[in-house]
This record gives sequence, C-alpha cells and structure tokens, in this order.
Amino acid sequence: MAKSALFIILLLVRVQCAAGALADLSDGFCRSYKFGTSVANDILYLIDLDGGLIPGDGDASNNYLVQLDLTQEFYVNNGSHYKMSLVPSNIPKLKDQALWSSQDNATLFAYGGRGIRNTSSDNGIWTYKPQTRSWSLQQTGIIAVRRLGGAYVNAPAIQSAFWLGGYQSSDTTETITDESLHYLDKMIKLNTTTGQVTEVSALSNPVQQGALVYIPVGELGILVFMGGEVPSDKTGVDLTYTPVTPHEPMGKNTF
Repeated sequence: MAKSALFIILLLVRVQCAAGALADLSDGFCRSYKFGTSVANDILYLIDLDGGLIPGDGDASNNYLVQLDLTQEFYVNNGSHYKMSLVPSNIPKLKDQALWSSQDNATLFAYGGRGIRNTSSDNGIWTYKPQTRSWSLQQTGIIAVRRLGGAYVNAPAIQSAFWLGGYQSSDTTETITDESLHYLDKMIKLNTTTGQVTEVSALSNPVQQGALVYIPVGELGILVFMGGEVPSDKTGVDLTYTPVTPHEPMGKNTF
C-alpha cells in the first residue's frame, strides 16, 4: 500500500495484548491520540505511545519512540516496518507533546505535554539525535515553561518552531495543586539550529487549541492562527471564539 495509508494508520488501529518491551509493532497497531509526530529525512517519528496501549506490551511501563521509513513500502496489516526504541526512563513520560525537526533533520525537539502518572518538575525541551540515537535536555536559552493545549507549527525553512498560547495545569507543573488553568499569552519560539528559546509577544488574549500554520510567502513567511478558544481570563473557563490572526514571526507583528 502506498504512503497514503499513513493517515489511515494513525486513526484506525487494532489491538491485542501481552507484555515486555517491543522492537516493532508486529503484534499489532495501537490506538492513541495527542501524540507527537515529525518527518525527518523521510522517516516518520512518533512519540508518546505508552505500553498500556500497545499490543504485546500491556503494563504501560515503557515509553516508546516509533520510526517508519517512508521510502519503503509499508502496509496497515504488517507492523514489522514500524521500528520501536525505548525512550530513557529519566525522560518524563508525557502526552500531547509537539515534536519538531531541525532544518538539517539532525535533531528532533520534544516540547510541551502533560504528565501521565505524575507531574514532573522538568520544564525543558528534550532533543533526540537520530544518527546517534541519543537523548538530552536542551540547555540553551530560557527555560521553556511546559504548556498544554496550545497551537504549534514547525517552520524548517526559517529554522524555527512555534508554540502559541496554551496553559499550565496540575498536569504540567507541580506548582499548581488545584483544578485551575493558568493561560499564557506569549508565543514560544525555538531556533531549531542553535536551540535558543525565546518568548514572543503575540495575541492580546490567551488562546487554547486552534491551528497555527506557517505560510512561506515573502522573505520570511507569516504565521496564521485560526480556530481555537479564548478564556474569559487567565484562570477562567468561559470561552469565546477567535478570529483568524496572521503574525509576522521575524517582524513580531500581529495583524
């Protein structure tokens, strides 16, 4: 089956159970959502699939990175092409992360997300080097406060990735112990070449969900945010709809 089967694989899956760490998805595909995906050097990477959802590994103790070579023929009923490797146990097990690639595809960046069993105090960006299969905590720039529910996009053409809005909750930080949501109105910008993280003023109101799209027009392109919701205040729950909002990422202008 051609690469068009990829979308079907991500949505329609089948299940059976056993135990232990796996090397591939030969036992069957898993049902999961809100996981991070990225394509680098014609390899599809998926992160945030946990053992409790994967056939053949039913104890939910393992955290996997899944790889699929898109240059090779693959099938929805043959999981042996979907190679799996264990994510080191010192890396927080999260859901709802963004997974971005550098312009040269040498580095993947995992940012954002919520804790599964417990909330980690780590707020950094983790990097993965496909060539050496090594993980490390990003050390340059400001500490990127972990967010959930934002809109994000990778823009390799300008060596940047962006996360707009979202919020912190008891699932993202140990400093929140109740049910409140703390919305953030700034945009995180990651330079995917240097690893530098900066905060950029964006919309006048905090937002959650929605879509952030990079359009390569002009010298540096523009970002367009559409959909999503606006809380009534930074710790509120009443929501309104937002208009489509273009943003010039390098000029820092929001229209």
